[in-house]
Parts: sequence; structure tokens; C-alpha cells
Amino acid sequence: TLQMGILFVALLGLSSALVCPDGGMCEDKNTCCKNTEGGYGCCPLPHAECCSDHLHCCYEGTVCDLVHAKCVNKTVSLPWMRRVPTKQVLLVPQ
Repeated sequence: TLQMGILFVALLGLSSALVCPDGGMCEDKNTCCKNTEGGYGCCPLPHAECCSDHLHCCYEGTVCDLVHAKCVNKTVSLPWMRRVPTKQVLLVPQ
């Protein structure tokens, strides 16, 4: 049926997305991080470190330096990333 076809296409499009614990979705190779509202936002980095300010995130292998607004480890200091909202999944009723 047409509804099943639409559902299949919708689910196929979701196969490259990451579903967060609250049901929101992030793009593939993103990380779900808790936001200030208790839900989740998307960090545009794979395996990211979610900063405790609930607004930013850092690269894998670094930690959030909230004082200097950077991602740091023993050898590098990089700019941190701003999180973006998740997308909500809309399923077609059968």
C-alpha cells in the first residue's frame, strides 16, 4: 500500500540518523548530549564529549575547558562546538 511505501521511505531516511534517548534524532556521526531542558541536543561530532554547560561539546579525546571555552587535552587546544536541536520523528499512522 501507499502508506507502507511512505513509511518504508521514511525509515530508510532514518537509517543514517542517530536516535537519542528522548526520541529526538541527530544526523549520522553526531553525538546526543543532554540539554538544559532535560532533553537532548545534537553535537556535530562523532563520540563527542558533552560539556557540562549543556550548550557545547568537544572532540573525542579532549575535555571541555569551560573557563577558556575550548576543547583541550595534553597536546591541543581546539574551539568547541555549539550543539543543535534534535529533529523529531514523524511516523505515518496506519
